[in-house]
Amino acid sequence: MSKRVLFISYFTGVMGNCPAEWADDKLHVLKNEQVKTYVVTGFGSSAQDCSRISYLKCPSIASDDFQYESQLMARDINRPQIKRFLMLPIIFVFGGLVKWLTDKITRGGSSQWSWIITAFPVALYIILTRKIDVIFCTGGPPSAHLVGSLISYLSRAQLIHEFQDPLIGSEIDRSRLKRKITMLFEKFFISRGNKTVFVTNKASLDAKLRHQLWADKITYCYPGARQFKITPESLDLSVEALSDKIEIVHLGTLYGSRNLDLFFEALDELYAEKRVKAGDLAIVNIGSVYCNQKEEYLRRKDFSVLEEMSRQEAIQRASKADAMLIVQHADSRSLETIPYKSYDYLNLNRPILGLIDNPELSSLLLKAQRGAAVADGKSKTQIKSSILQIILLCKNGKVSSLKAQPLNIVSQFLSILKVEN
Repeated sequence: MSKRVLFISYFTGVMGNCPAEWADDKLHVLKNEQVKTYVVTGFGSSAQDCSRISYLKCPSIASDDFQYESQLMARDINRPQIKRFLMLPIIFVFGGLVKWLTDKITRGGSSQWSWIITAFPVALYIILTRKIDVIFCTGGPPSAHLVGSLISYLSRAQLIHEFQDPLIGSEIDRSRLKRKITMLFEKFFISRGNKTVFVTNKASLDAKLRHQLWADKITYCYPGARQFKITPESLDLSVEALSDKIEIVHLGTLYGSRNLDLFFEALDELYAEKRVKAGDLAIVNIGSVYCNQKEEYLRRKDFSVLEEMSRQEAIQRASKADAMLIVQHADSRSLETIPYKSYDYLNLNRPILGLIDNPELSSLLLKAQRGAAVADGKSKTQIKSSILQIILLCKNGKVSSLKAQPLNIVSQFLSILKVEN
């Protein structure tokens, strides 16, 4: 593949940030494919240039957006802060005004819109001075899609939009006005693009119904682009496995309707029915917990929380687990999304317990991983059955014989970049 790609994503190289991991994996593939790539990203992103990838980090002008980017930069104590300090006079003069304007226009919504003020001229410079074949916009904040759509007027490059989450959905829209505005943005993005990619067939079909005039431009591709190889040499041997318990690990944040309330109710019933012995299980969450029942979770003897860590560290730690846990939101947004961690789970080649409200994801797991037990996340009966299934599998010692059959996620990403005129 010899194309030159302009890659626009507000997030890259941010630890614990799903849109950043999403973008980083794709950039890893492009680097391996020897594709010259120019990345326009946010000021808070952390990434290293290489011979094939050049990063151009653009600051937001609104005071709140810039403050957020400064917090991201401060995480890396080895990162030079001189550029941030040079921006402070500009933020002091214009930051408050830009924040006020964006708040008025978006009615309090935040999608890093002020980032466009700097990202657009930088992307425009790349378009005018380099021969770009493909403009690839992903995110995260839809400001990346707006930058790509605007510069496409001045370029013959193919424009591809990838939406990690739909802009429009029953759990996303909070008012009629915001839905109308969002619909206009989505219409603009799809009409300008040569291809618009959603991560589920359901999301793509819904978009085709909303924009029938451009239905042929809309498609879907299950997320995932980079396949980690977990080998004994890559494991953190300082982490000891729990030999006397079956350890089930969840990677990521628990919040809102993505919680373990019903899971623990089901587990407690299994304890009371003596179908599961208390002390046999250890549920570990690697990441933050913002659930209403957080304190009740932490009082449980079978639950523990490990602080956020880098993705590779989390994968290494999870490789010691007996099984993995996926928890989707217990509402309609789950029908249009697939957790990005699903592919890391498959690469780990461990049994997967899924609390899921998405037939596409259920089918994907059951086909790709022989050790998957899938339950409707709103059905206590199904959850109890799936817990017992995972326990039986782990106790029978069949974990090592599992053979994951994930999608060829590298090839499917490269196929996205192929656009017919």
